[in-house]
Amino acid sequence: MNASHDVGTDSESFGFGGTGKMSHRRQFDSYGEAFGKGDTIGCFLDLDNGSISWSKNGKMFGKAYDIPAPLRSKGLFPSVCLKNAELRFNFGDSAFDFPPPNGWIATSSGSVYKSKPNAPLALIIEPSRELAEQTYEQIKKFKRYLKDPCPRECLLIGGANSKQQMDELHSGVDIVVATPGRLDDLISTQSLLLSNCRFFVLDECDGLLSAGYGDMVSRIHKQIPKATADGNRLQMIVCSATLHSMDVKRLAVSQAL
Repeated sequence: MNASHDVGTDSESFGFGGTGKMSHRRQFDSYGEAFGKGDTIGCFLDLDNGSISWSKNGKMFGKAYDIPAPLRSKGLFPSVCLKNAELRFNFGDSAFDFPPPNGWIATSSGSVYKSKPNAPLALIIEPSRELAEQTYEQIKKFKRYLKDPCPRECLLIGGANSKQQMDELHSGVDIVVATPGRLDDLISTQSLLLSNCRFFVLDECDGLLSAGYGDMVSRIHKQIPKATADGNRLQMIVCSATLHSMDVKRLAVSQAL
């Protein structure tokens, strides 16, 4: 799913707002009732009939939307968009004030997510082997002052022992420093996963772009999740001695930095 965080403004999200309006593709129609402080809102996904509905304080409002066929095979999940407001969630830790009506049951439960060992939290791309080695050494110096947990770093460059690099990856890694060629190979073979990446760093960005790695950078950026389940967004850091470079500016615009 590529739905916007601004729920109900695009083709892949469906919203219900406090003014009593349902929204999809920025089309707002009256639905149910307005709600506010102290109200309990329920969101219902009917996979049998392919529909979405909401409730307020136990009162069902009926079908709001039919789910388009192309979306029924994709992952659908509830999301909340707040502006100057607070919200309290109940995931079953306490009794529901307004339990779901009969017929609404949990058909499956999600398991606790465990990140893969070869899915780093931070990815740093350097244009050359020498710069990658320098950055890697600085990370090793900084980590001496970090405990519980102490980050695990890995250097991925061409010309090094590939088996050793793979062993380090699969034993668990938090920070990866890499050169473009080696990194691209490992991502394409899924030896390195981007599913857990939260920090994407381009060092000497002008050097990366002048060497022709712009398309690769964009491709990697598209593969990295832009937000986590707890709402934390991807942090992208671009370092360059020549920020006035048009190539760097174009990259910033294309990646919405």
